[in-house]
Amino acid sequence: MDGPCRLFFIDGSYKSYSIDPDVTTVEQLWKMTVEKLELSDGDCFFIWAHGEMLEILLFADSTISEVFSTWPQTEKKYYEKKIKLKDIPPPKLHFRPTSVLPQSREKNLKDDASVRLLYLQAVHNVIHSNYPCDEETAMKLAGLQLQEFVGDHQDDVHTTGYLIKNDLDQYIPQHLIKSKKESEWEELVLSEHKKLKGKEKTLVHRLYLQLVRRWAYYGSTFFKGQYRSATSIFMTQQFEGDVRIGINENGIHIVEPAQLKVDSFRPEEIESYKSSGDKFSFKLTLKSERQIKEYVYKSKQADLIEELLLEWKEEFDRIEAELRKTRLRQSAGNLYDITH
Repeated sequence: MDGPCRLFFIDGSYKSYSIDPDVTTVEQLWKMTVEKLELSDGDCFFIWAHGEMLEILLFADSTISEVFSTWPQTEKKYYEKKIKLKDIPPPKLHFRPTSVLPQSREKNLKDDASVRLLYLQAVHNVIHSNYPCDEETAMKLAGLQLQEFVGDHQDDVHTTGYLIKNDLDQYIPQHLIKSKKESEWEELVLSEHKKLKGKEKTLVHRLYLQLVRRWAYYGSTFFKGQYRSATSIFMTQQFEGDVRIGINENGIHIVEPAQLKVDSFRPEEIESYKSSGDKFSFKLTLKSERQIKEYVYKSKQADLIEELLLEWKEEFDRIEAELRKTRLRQSAGNLYDITH
């Protein structure tokens, strides 16, 4: 790695650090960023490595040099086609929300800088169709995004052609953009933008998040997957071809943006899950039908999907243990009050 270390945010902006990459660890770089941004809830964010085929949360004790030197070997196994190590480009380091962040914690983040980071991640997922939505919702979100970026609508500035000249595709979700002419999209976005006059950035961030948090798949980490044809032992599945597999506290979400199809499976429904090579599968217990169904998807990232599900299970176990301790303390306090 030559020159200053750049740590990117999901919108493409970055912070530069003059560090010794052979000595500085990922955790130390994270601490520098938390201090620079003055985040009061820095543990809700961490550093990821983004490559062509892989986005992965980094180990805290790795040095920055180790991240870059081992990246080709790390990413190679996730390519669909054979590729030489020397042809794998270096990753970009990104500062973004952690992969295990309960909404109960996220909603309580107070400082504006933290909320802005959540907003940027949400915009990214909407525009890249990880969060598929209908046209009406997409336009409300696009209007908010434009208000955040340029401020109040000005009739003499935000005229016909303004958005077409200024990255219209950064406001329209990928699964929708081809369904209308650019001029039609522009008119719809500008119409929504006009309604938001006077709304400050911090409020816009929260209004945007308020809309997207309604979706069960909000806050998911997404993995590339592909429907695996059912055999005689596999149940027929609703999806065909390429999908995105989202994992969050609400379970497993199979997303097919082009057709606005999302299937969500709650943790209590999931009987078991496993990865084997490039195959990820999970079984559901359907109480209403009194049967178990198995869903199978091909994914080079199958091992990462299983690892993240295990991390969420650990988080649930931790929360449940804390609740038990709280109940015990409350019970002990009530008993003390009765006896005294």
